[in-house]
Amino acid sequence: MSDYLILDKLTDLPSKRYLEIVERKGLGHPDTLADGLAEAISNTYSKYCLNNFGAILHHNVDKTMIIGGQFHSTSYEQAEMIEPIKIVLNGRMSTSFGDKQIDIKSIQESAVKEYLFARIPLLKSSDLIFLHHTNNYARYHEWFHPRSLDDLPELKNLYAADTSTSVGYWPLSPVERLTLLLEQYINGVDKNPKFNYLGFDVKIMTIRSGSDISVTIAVPFISKNTPSAEYYFEKKKELTKELLEYAYSVVGHSFKIILEINTQEKAAFAPKRVYMLAIGSCIEAGEEGVVGRGNQTNGLISTFRPHSMEAAYGKNPVYHSGKVYGYLTRELAKSISEKFDCECTVFSLCRNGEKLIPPTKLFIQTNNTKIDIKTINPFINQWLEKTDYIKEIVENGKLLPTFINI
Repeated sequence: MSDYLILDKLTDLPSKRYLEIVERKGLGHPDTLADGLAEAISNTYSKYCLNNFGAILHHNVDKTMIIGGQFHSTSYEQAEMIEPIKIVLNGRMSTSFGDKQIDIKSIQESAVKEYLFARIPLLKSSDLIFLHHTNNYARYHEWFHPRSLDDLPELKNLYAADTSTSVGYWPLSPVERLTLLLEQYINGVDKNPKFNYLGFDVKIMTIRSGSDISVTIAVPFISKNTPSAEYYFEKKKELTKELLEYAYSVVGHSFKIILEINTQEKAAFAPKRVYMLAIGSCIEAGEEGVVGRGNQTNGLISTFRPHSMEAAYGKNPVYHSGKVYGYLTRELAKSISEKFDCECTVFSLCRNGEKLIPPTKLFIQTNNTKIDIKTINPFINQWLEKTDYIKEIVENGKLLPTFINI
């Protein structure tokens, strides 16, 4: 019997409650962008280290943020940049290996541009300013200045570098699926929005009360592709109808759905105030984005689900427990759910300095009463041993904010 595994019954599912609230900050939302930038920097740096030194050097860039600029949509079909967007690069990174210096500024800036231009196609290099605050300070000099691979203790003894708890669950409820799929429907699955007059900064709030579902969507129109107010309101009407039909195709007609887009236009202080932007994200209008303020690693903010307090994005993918299990708990819950045909929630607890794989404690909740420790323990042990989480996170980008395969 495992001394780290605890099995419990899962009795409280959001889909069985009367009230369910789910939010999704889309791919172009400032907070999601900050998460993505931190993760893109970490992945790019990790690949550089693997290619040049054979191991991922110590780093954490999970304090990355975006300070919004100012773009002015002078009129329909026109816009200009007044104040650029600032990318604040924070955290710590190894800047040398032996006598080899590492140009972290170049690595960071190239990663930021590649990620941002994919998410915000109308953005240009001239729209950005980089503020470099990344340091290489530590209590032990060799931590960010390794002389050789011997200064990377995790290569010989893989331990958790933080005390943290992570949570993953599967399957998603119908409301969670709907919230994810609506954004995917709007933005498409490639670098170009499905609707060329819409930006990527989509935010969705879905509330279910019994069998009644209310969906509120904020999505900016692109000024250069919106010739008039009449065009804006006509397209908004068409989009509302199309999305409502799609919503019913996802959850079925046993639900009653009300779907509204850009409800700020109802405000008495600004009647008919259209939601129109130049590049399609509120980072052009002073909004800030900070790592850890957005979605969980499954792309959602589900009010009545247990959730991780860790911001996984940008942390070290080798030993930082909040990042490693931000990925592993999500994938393990899915594997258990599919293997044993059940609802599953996984909690991992790691203690700083203790073994990372397996964690200090692993709590498994399922609604399958036939599952016991003897049944599930061999499956979990084998799954943890064979899962190459570093490859999945770094090479395959499985923690980059994107569309979730559901």
